[in-house]
Amino acid sequence: LTPGVNQDGIVVAADNVTIDLNGFTLFGGGGSSGEGISASGARANIVVRNGTLRNWPGTGVNLYDSGASQTLVQNIQCISNTFTGIGVKNGSRVRECLVVGNSTGVIVDNDSVVEHCKTSGNAGDGIIAVNKCELKDNLSTGNGTGLHLTGTNNIVANNTVKANTDNYNFAQGNQLDLLLCQV
Repeated sequence: LTPGVNQDGIVVAADNVTIDLNGFTLFGGGGSSGEGISASGARANIVVRNGTLRNWPGTGVNLYDSGASQTLVQNIQCISNTFTGIGVKNGSRVRECLVVGNSTGVIVDNDSVVEHCKTSGNAGDGIIAVNKCELKDNLSTGNGTGLHLTGTNNIVANNTVKANTDNYNFAQGNQLDLLLCQV
């Protein structure tokens, strides 16, 4: 799928939708706007898996701005998107993803989980967690900031964070267990 200039790729307009890219790539169409996969409002139970989102003028997978809840983004590669690679919130999961060369890698909010992901070469933050999130078993290298906790009550466990401009930026009120930092 390659949309026209300033167009979105796929916009989810219902609850309980699964998008399995089956190894295919959604390429951005250029211009100054357009997101690979997004939702039109606060949808629930969206699954996006098994493919690549590349060169979008906006975000690769944006389920954050709509306030979608209980989403799963799994086995996705987000590469060279102008804004964010993957954004989710409200009880969502990002698993086994590769997020490379975006402005921001992954952003999660409100009871979400990022696990077994790799963020690399993102100009800003590799992973941003806002409130009550879990970051487990991730690798963050070569980003502006490796892990950025902007809110509270986040749990960070068994992550490898190295060779970022700044490895960590944490607000007070977060739990750091088994944090592995290699510089």
